[in-house]
Order: sequence, then structure tokens, then C-alpha cells
Amino acid sequence: MSWATSAGVRVLRGPEKELFLFGAFCLYDTILLYTDLKEDDENEPVSVDYCSEVFNKMPDEEKIVNLAYVVKELVDETEPKELYAWSEAIVHAVFCILKQTVNDEIELYDPKTNKPQYATWKNKSLRHWLNKCNIKYLDKEVEITGIKDTNNEAWEEVIECMQERILWDDDFNMEYIYFEASQEGRIAVNQALGIEPNYFVSVGLPASEDNVRRANVYFETLENLS
Repeated sequence: MSWATSAGVRVLRGPEKELFLFGAFCLYDTILLYTDLKEDDENEPVSVDYCSEVFNKMPDEEKIVNLAYVVKELVDETEPKELYAWSEAIVHAVFCILKQTVNDEIELYDPKTNKPQYATWKNKSLRHWLNKCNIKYLDKEVEITGIKDTNNEAWEEVIECMQERILWDDDFNMEYIYFEASQEGRIAVNQALGIEPNYFVSVGLPASEDNVRRANVYFETLENLS
């Protein structure tokens, strides 16, 4: 389906779509990894920060189910639905994992050959694909040409500009303010942020056996992108 963004109602297309799908698969893979670690060592707590408390506190199977749902929202063309803290937090988590992946590439950069020591996706670095996105933030074009391969700060800015073309802001991280407020205070928070009454209280899809199965099948198809 379409997504109501700061740049209008959008559906991701081309290299931008493929990069987002790759980031979503990386996030899915990370969730599975930490789920396995939790099961392997029950005596030692294992946690991972997905850059948002809203997404962090979801059970792992709910993370997977709702990640698949949100990805489909951004790449399938249908009527846009209401946005909530949990759905926007998932988009943010995808871009966080993309930034981490680019950082990993740079840390493994080989100065002797002036190339990455490994290619992340389709035998090319993520920076190669970022260059193909022709990223713009509203009417201002982001200068990508000339960014050095090892300039992690500049590449993070490019990814953040991609995120800003989808998310309006980071209201999803204001959840603690909302839930600590009185009933009257919560109404004031919603008005101040310009959000719907159910923005913070809405929950995602349940992790039913069928939902989890469908989500896993969906991400198996994305694995071919890597």
C-alpha cells in the first residue's frame, strides 16, 4: 500500500525500494539472530537496541509480523492507512540497520585496493546503491557525488535524508511522555504533536501462527536480494 509521508503519499520504487527491502531483510535477520541467542542461553539476558523503545519492547515474533506488514505498506500501491507509533518505529529501525551496515562496510574497507573487503548486496557495496537513488529531501537535492567511500558521517546523512522522505518526525519516540501524562495531559500531547488520539495506544498485528508463517515466507523471498 502507499504511505503518507512528509513528501506526500509515496510508494518506494527503483533503487530506493530495493535498498529499503534489503534493510528490512537485514533487520529480520538480526531479530532471528538474537532470538536464537536468547534460546541458547536462558541464564544470561540478551538484548539489542533497535533505535526505538516502541519496537524494542515488541516480542520477537510480533517484530517479524509487523515488519513484514510495514514493508508491504511502503512497496505496494494501495490506499494509505493511518500511521501509528509502532509502524513508524519499524521504518526507523530499518534505516538504523542500514546505517549500521554501511558502517560495517567502512570498517572493513581495504585502503590498499581502495575497495570494500566485501560486497554486501548484489556484489556491490551499499554505497554503490545509495549513489543510484538520486535522493532528494523535498526540493533540496542531497549531494552524493564526491562523497568518499570511507566518510561514514556523510553516508549516514544520506540515509537519514532517505528516512526523512518517509517519516514526518520522531514522534514515535515520545511515547514515554504520553503514558506518563494524565488523561488531560495526553490530549494536550496529541494536540501539540499533531497526531491522532490512537497514535500511541494502537498495537500492531498479533503474532498468530499464521501471521508468523506468512511473514517468514515473505522474508525468505527477500533473501534473494542479498
